[in-house]
Amino acid sequence: INVPWLYFGCLFSTFCWHNEDNYLYSINYHHWGAPKQWYGVPGTAKDAEGLENAFKNCLSVKMRDSPDLLHHITTMFSPRILQQGNVPVYKILQFPGEFIVTFPRSYHGGFSMGPNVGEAVNFASNDWVFHGAEANERYRSFARTAVFSHDRLTFTMANHLEDQKTHATCVLLLQELKRVIDEEIRLRNKLLNSGVRDISKEVSLPPNRLDRLDEECMEYDDKRLCHACKHVCFYSCVACECSHSKVSCLRHCHFMCRCSMARKYMMIWVKEEEMKQTIKVVEQFCSILQAESNVSTELDVINPGPQRASEEKSLIKISDHVPGSIRNFETYKGYEFDLSDASPLCRIPSKGEHLLQKFQQYVIKCNQDFKDLELSQFKRRKIEQSTSNQEIQTRPDT
Repeated sequence: INVPWLYFGCLFSTFCWHNEDNYLYSINYHHWGAPKQWYGVPGTAKDAEGLENAFKNCLSVKMRDSPDLLHHITTMFSPRILQQGNVPVYKILQFPGEFIVTFPRSYHGGFSMGPNVGEAVNFASNDWVFHGAEANERYRSFARTAVFSHDRLTFTMANHLEDQKTHATCVLLLQELKRVIDEEIRLRNKLLNSGVRDISKEVSLPPNRLDRLDEECMEYDDKRLCHACKHVCFYSCVACECSHSKVSCLRHCHFMCRCSMARKYMMIWVKEEEMKQTIKVVEQFCSILQAESNVSTELDVINPGPQRASEEKSLIKISDHVPGSIRNFETYKGYEFDLSDASPLCRIPSKGEHLLQKFQQYVIKCNQDFKDLELSQFKRRKIEQSTSNQEIQTRPDT
């Protein structure tokens, strides 16, 4: 997921509405060719849910058969539909030599205006843990498999605290660890008290690798996906004697089968003592960073973005005319965008206005070629029709 991808576009090739896997950031670079038209919706909960609701209303029939259709990244619809649903939509043209940065959960889509080459990659900033947790819960509600295990990543980060450079980011990690581990311990005790057996003493499971996230780890995680929500059971899982392959997370043990709790057993990879000890170590490291930076222990709640008023100041709304038309290019002035959390799409302005002029000429030429083609086809049909009429007239009467 952190290896760059190269994209080759052609006229009207489309990248459909979507947000990035695990709500990661992404950066997109335009190497060569015609511009790309981008549309974006802010990543705030209200706006993202507004797009999802508009998607459901527009494609209600298809959504019955495929509730996770939006995650397939195969459907594009007009931004006008979003505007009619009072969802804020913004647009930007990306030219060669420019970067586009997308922020967590911000939906975006668009199309190419001709042949081009682009490159894109996902990345995470220091505050991403908050967004990653939100994506993890969202995926579980849709039974969507995540690209990587959020629990594995946070626990691995807790075992490599030397990478934590600031007190604020370390506190974020601590908060997420406490949330996940508190739930894990609470559900473990509840299930064990209800009759589920703990077989950790009889069966020795291979330990979780915490040195790196590689393909081997991913393959192992794919074998312990919850039957109900597709969540990677990193800390522990529940299985039943009725199946040799089916497992469930602690939340959805009762969805796995109709067997009694006495037939079910718990497999544990990370013991309760180890989890509690990890939290203590992270707390101590947070204290060290706090002493070094001399900051307050209180951490403000991360705001997904400024208020709507400030968002509208830094972005340009879709205009009333058709996107991508000649009028668009005539009124284009190379707007500058602030690289802030308010912007679902951030642009580094280009100085190459000559590229815009060349593309205008290219579009005009394409339109003229299309008109010439239509005219020639019209003339050919007229000639064929005239020839056919002459043949009918010259036929002898029967």
